[in-house]
Amino acid sequence: MTGTAAAFVHSVTRVLSRLDPALRHDALRAARQERHKLIRRTLQNARDLLLPDPPYSARGAARELASALRRRQRGSEADGNLASKIVAYLIGELGYLDDLPEEDRIRQLIE
Repeated sequence: MTGTAAAFVHSVTRVLSRLDPALRHDALRAARQERHKLIRRTLQNARDLLLPDPPYSARGAARELASALRRRQRGSEADGNLASKIVAYLIGELGYLDDLPEEDRIRQLIE
């Protein structure tokens, strides 16, 4: 984490720690909802930009997105140019990919 990111995390943590528990709960729930919306929009945009229909149906696009993410999680180099473009796009838009869903849920989000 860079110094700027660490300072930001520290300031957000400090503000959250001072909130009433109910407000803190609401703030965290709102942050989770925003992250979910961002993931949905980003996956839909990735499909539109990188996996057009045709040749990719929603199922085929979800399979390609999930496959690129699995290759990244295993630590292996993404096979082919498409998988590396997918991963680069997702990282650029989302920052981190640890909370992305599996193939079935990806398909639901991009339909």
